[in-house]
Amino acid sequence: MTLPVIDDSQYKVIEPRVRPRGLMIVDKTGLKEERTREDIRLLVLPAMEMAISAVGEIGAINLILLGVYIVTTEAMPQELIHAEMERRFGAREKVLARNKRAFEQGLELGRSIK
Repeated sequence: MTLPVIDDSQYKVIEPRVRPRGLMIVDKTGLKEERTREDIRLLVLPAMEMAISAVGEIGAINLILLGVYIVTTEAMPQELIHAEMERRFGAREKVLARNKRAFEQGLELGRSIK
């Protein structure tokens, strides 16, 4: 089981739900909780910082975390995500460009930690 966690309150709730040898992807901003389990893989990343500096919007954090997830787990080809973004946002060029940039940032971050 792999779960992206964005804030400290979610960490407390989600950590016990992750199966042994599972993966938690956590944004480091505001994370105060200490790791209590050693049987899971924990990635603590600067996703919010990247969303603001590289994309200019906090809302991009989910696509950054998704990019990390895709590279880390190889759960599906990244081309499927690109195709879905084109389908959903193709008519809105600025939104599509922002989302692609965020997803690419996540892919790059994922490659750097893999």
